[in-house]
Amino acid sequence: MAEGSNVGWSWDDFFPLCMRSECREDGAAMLRGGSGPLAVSSLSFKHGICDAWDKAPTRRAPAASRKRREEEFATASYLKPARRRRNLRIVPRARAPRILFEGKRAVGVECLSGLANKTEFRARKEVLAACGAIGTPHVLMLSGVGNAGMLQGFDLNPVADLRGVGENPQGRLQIRPVFKCRVLTLSSHMPKIWKRVEFALEYLLIRTDPLTLAASSATGFLRTGEDAATPAIGFHVQPWSADKFGESLNTFPGFTTSVCSCVPKAEAGSA
Repeated sequence: MAEGSNVGWSWDDFFPLCMRSECREDGAAMLRGGSGPLAVSSLSFKHGICDAWDKAPTRRAPAASRKRREEEFATASYLKPARRRRNLRIVPRARAPRILFEGKRAVGVECLSGLANKTEFRARKEVLAACGAIGTPHVLMLSGVGNAGMLQGFDLNPVADLRGVGENPQGRLQIRPVFKCRVLTLSSHMPKIWKRVEFALEYLLIRTDPLTLAASSATGFLRTGEDAATPAIGFHVQPWSADKFGESLNTFPGFTTSVCSCVPKAEAGSA
């Protein structure tokens, strides 16, 4: 993102924020924070498949890997400690479809809760839109911020003609190859009820079972050529397999090595 002249999105800008947010179980390290609100620890559950991936030599390009076990959600780390603040009100099961403007100044948000309850919240100083990479430009465009011609085509009254809003989203291609293997993996264990009970008890008592796993147990980043300045391909290894993400695990022993592009070049139209 920094390559696209986006000020504030470079490694040097982001790295201090990441360090400040983390609280590593074993204390601060060169690339890990030690006093932040997000608890981070090393893997407590290890599988031979992922250990073999970490130890596998590579001669075509340099690779790096990181291991993490469990991360607290931002809700527990940031929101819960702030709930007692007198100037904070949390509205559950609500959404903000648009930002309210007076001229070109944002003055509040419109909030919908339930099917028809509409409330306006006015800001004393500023409005922060933190709805994600897709949700934020969506809310801005519904509020009249974006390509004026396009907004008028959807009967939206333009507030600010900013053509960059909602434009040029980049899709990151990801492929999930699944491999059968001769050793038992989580795909072998999870169909067994007694194994699930064992994992649940182990998690509740000592936090060292597969339920403590993060999204990936091993990762690697590769450069695609000697002339590449930064890694362009990322690998994420999981000691389980499934036909489709979000579906039940396969019943045969298997593992997944997801491959994705770290530097997408393709651009689409409006979000």
